[in-house]
Amino acid sequence: MSDGVPAAPRSAPLERLARLAGRLLDVPVSIVSVVDSEHHQLRASTGLPDTMRESGEVPLSHSVCRHVVADDRPLLIPETRTSDLIEARRASTDLDLQSYAGVPVRGSDGRVFGTVCVGDTSRRDWSASDADILAELASVAALEMELREDLRSAQEIDTLTGLPNRSRCEGLVREAQTVAHARGSAVAVLVVDLVRLSLVNDSLGRDIGDALLVLVARRLTDALHGVVVSRIGGDQFAVIADARDERDALLLADQVRATLREPFEVVGELIHARHSIGIALGEHDDAPEELLQGACCATRTPPCTWPRSAAATASSCSPRPSGTPRCTGSSSRPSCGRPSGTSSCWSTT
Repeated sequence: MSDGVPAAPRSAPLERLARLAGRLLDVPVSIVSVVDSEHHQLRASTGLPDTMRESGEVPLSHSVCRHVVADDRPLLIPETRTSDLIEARRASTDLDLQSYAGVPVRGSDGRVFGTVCVGDTSRRDWSASDADILAELASVAALEMELREDLRSAQEIDTLTGLPNRSRCEGLVREAQTVAHARGSAVAVLVVDLVRLSLVNDSLGRDIGDALLVLVARRLTDALHGVVVSRIGGDQFAVIADARDERDALLLADQVRATLREPFEVVGELIHARHSIGIALGEHDDAPEELLQGACCATRTPPCTWPRSAAATASSCSPRPSGTPRCTGSSSRPSCGRPSGTSSCWSTT
């Protein structure tokens, strides 16, 4: 399971589990949640206000469950209005939750990441049996949430190379944008297009082509540090990295070229991974899918090198002067269908 709160939304099995908790313990409020230091997210619930259910979160100001996770132990409060916990007193006043019982939800790795809890609208002296029932339900909830997380992760991994696939790649671009924005920099998205993969498949067989893809993925991930590598298409890889400007992006493209320059040995065959590289340079407000699409399109624009050759235009290769528009594509850029001004994108070989 990934660090932090698992991203899986509510599920029907967890909704049934919450209803079962309410019936077994004869309470109007039952909640299955994932909790960290910044969020208390609902996975299933009964008896909460509609506004809270629709938002999908319990405000931390009212989250008694955060103490269950932080202390890693059950918490039984017979009367919330007299509790030492301010969150419990607020729940009593604002949610009419007059008693509370919650237990940790623990993953297979031992990490506590959520709770199963119940509440009543009157004082209640919780028994050891009540706590045991909640603990059993928490075990079932943990299995369900881990299964959903594993399925979600499997759907975001390319099965051939083990790299993130295009669906996950868009999320990784967004994460990189957030980090880069905090640093005051931009994000470079490079798309590496293996331009002769179809020829390898046709002449040597698809098994050889697949083996080449695996070796390319391995070499890129081993050689490039501080970047994220994904496989976003049959013959395309994406490289995501922090970049101060276009010069940084082009230097990264140089690294990619150097990494792929030597041939790959596949079942006794030496194969050169001929490729083109498209680059999109974006900021935090650029849509990740547009950056990926821009870099993909740039692999098909007239090639250039940096430092730019006499044949290359300034708009397609050189770092842009301060104050100029951020879209620097070549004259063939309109074929990509990208709106002007969304990001810089260009090609290089």
